[in-house]
Amino acid sequence: MPRHCIRRHHWEPQDSDRTDCRGTPGAREVMTDSQHARTLAERREALIAQAQQQRRDLALASQPLVRRLAWVDDGMAIGRWARANPWWLAGAALALAVWRPARALRFAGLALALWRATGFLRSSGPR
Repeated sequence: MPRHCIRRHHWEPQDSDRTDCRGTPGAREVMTDSQHARTLAERREALIAQAQQQRRDLALASQPLVRRLAWVDDGMAIGRWARANPWWLAGAALALAVWRPARALRFAGLALALWRATGFLRSSGPR
């Protein structure tokens, strides 16, 4: 590559022979600050338009997932509520134990198995 083609910025002038870096005559004119600012503004507008189009495409592609993710959001909200209000869950478990003791024992066994499974899964995951 000729030495005059190595520039720090694309708007810096080339040598006085006015050839571009491919060796063809008619090199680019030197950009003034206002031309450079205009070029940057046009590039910015093009990038903003491209980002908006990509957002629209992503919204259309994710449309089938909205209903499924709504269930996940509801489940996470219930989990946050249960973590913030543990006494309500303890009261519900006590009411179940008084009302149906056999069913409460089955539910307690299931809850214990799930609790142990989550502990095992957390310990076996990546660290």
